[in-house]
Amino acid sequence: MNSGIKRDKITVFKTKDPYDVIKLINTHSKTNAPSNRQIIDKLKEWDKISEFRIIGIGSNFVYGLFSKKPVNVHQFVGELVKFCPSVIEDGTLLNENAVEKIVIGENNILYLVWD
Repeated sequence: MNSGIKRDKITVFKTKDPYDVIKLINTHSKTNAPSNRQIIDKLKEWDKISEFRIIGIGSNFVYGLFSKKPVNVHQFVGELVKFCPSVIEDGTLLNENAVEKIVIGENNILYLVWD
């Protein structure tokens, strides 16, 4: 018996385009800044300067794995934190250096979350 435990929900979409899923789920910030459209546009912009595969999408988050990191990781991390300040504000990561270590390090993680 799982009393008190919430179950996770998984949804499968018949598409190869993760941006369609982001649009359907309506990933966005609670304040709508950034909006769903802005998130999709920014991810497409970043995909031109690096290569990543989106592996997780929710109402307020996007997770991915880099196969090719941006050439200027420090600049990219600054832009990421500006676009998605919740990655450091919610205590998930302590500062830009922590974000940079995750992107540069072995994990190659793209982590975006909005409050």
